[in-house]
Amino acid sequence: MYNKQRANKLELNFIKVENKIVLSIATRINAEVYMIQKIKDPSFVSSINSNQTGKLFGRFKNNFSRETEAIKILEKVNLMTPENIHLNSFMYEPILDLSEQHLKDLYKSIKELIYAEEITLENVAVAAENLENDQKKH
Repeated sequence: MYNKQRANKLELNFIKVENKIVLSIATRINAEVYMIQKIKDPSFVSSINSNQTGKLFGRFKNNFSRETEAIKILEKVNLMTPENIHLNSFMYEPILDLSEQHLKDLYKSIKELIYAEEITLENVAVAAENLENDQKKH
C-alpha cells in the first residue's frame, strides 16, 4: 500500500541532504578562496597536490596566527565539511547530523570573512590611489 505521507517525508529528507551537501561544498570552496586570497603565494598554492584545505589552513594559521576569529571559523569548516564529498561515500555522513541552519550559518561566516577582506583590499587600493594623486599634486 502506498503511503503518501511517508513518501513526502522521504522526499523532504532527501532534499535536506542535497541542500546540506551543496552547502558543505560551497562552504569549503569559499574557505579555500579566502585562505588563498590571504596567503597570496601562487607558487605555494599550485604546489599542493593533495589535502588542499589542510595545507592551506596550516599555512594560514602560521601566517595569520593573530586572526583568531578567522581561525575559529576555518576550524569549524574543517570539522564540519568533509574534503571529499561524493554520493557514493560515507564522507558526507557527518553532515547528516548537522542542521541545515548550522551549515547556512557557517557558510555565511565564511562569506563575511571574504567580504571583509575584499573591503579591506578595496580600502587599501583607494588609499594608495589617493596617496599617489596627492604626490602628483606636490
